[in-house]
Amino acid sequence: MTDTKSGVGAAVRDYILITLCCVGTAVVIYLFQLPNHFVFGGVTGLAVLLSTATPISFATYNIAINLVLLLAAFLCLGRDFGVRTVYVTLCSSLCYELLEMFVPITAPLTTEPALEAVVVTLAVAAMSAELFQLGACSGGTDIAAMILRKYVKMDIGKALLVIDFASVAFSFVLYDMTIGLFSLMGLLAKVFVIDNVLDSINLCKYFTIVCADPEPICAFIRNELNRGATLCRAQGSYSGEDRAIVLTAVRRGQAIRLRNFVRAASPDAFMVITNTSEIVGRGFLME
Repeated sequence: MTDTKSGVGAAVRDYILITLCCVGTAVVIYLFQLPNHFVFGGVTGLAVLLSTATPISFATYNIAINLVLLLAAFLCLGRDFGVRTVYVTLCSSLCYELLEMFVPITAPLTTEPALEAVVVTLAVAAMSAELFQLGACSGGTDIAAMILRKYVKMDIGKALLVIDFASVAFSFVLYDMTIGLFSLMGLLAKVFVIDNVLDSINLCKYFTIVCADPEPICAFIRNELNRGATLCRAQGSYSGEDRAIVLTAVRRGQAIRLRNFVRAASPDAFMVITNTSEIVGRGFLME
């Protein structure tokens, strides 16, 4: 019963965070990207282009394209398609509709398009990274990637990048050189920022500790940090003495505590501490 309640609580927390990310992304895009006609690729970029070329609104195009992609995903992917991605797509589309209805905006909020481009790039990339961390994606071309991955043997990342570049190229034609360049730089920056934010969110520390007495260290890892460790027996190449190697991975905050404990409890221990942002297993990423 406790595990069930804990699982429900974690799911509720995740969906609250997902909703906040959807709302935040929609607000930033609506207030800063849309009035400036920035095209950073994806469904959002396509909707910006189409809403400029036709009398139909951005929100209408956005929800229409996403609904088509969702239908295709259900037909092609079935149960493999993520419920959270569906929720993100529908929640984001609803936010755009509500914003257009209650917060009409026809011109940029500032006279500094470069500043607004930076705000859009950093904010949207950070929230997209958080969605990936929560097991969801922002829908749109990510859904197309999931379908392509199933049926076509190709580099999906490159295919999506080509699609994004194509929409950016149209911004040069439909608008002007300034908006086109802003869109191009925003697209390139978005790719790098998402990767860096994801690495920062997932960053952990991997410890390799060589010592004579591993018991106090292993006990501290188990009891104080609530982590596991792997113990290996080894022999010093110079002294020939028996040694133990303790292998463990911890979060950044725990790494400081572990390092200080090892230095105090076993001053002769040799530690190698490395950064890692992808650890698969209990307590970290589960795949």
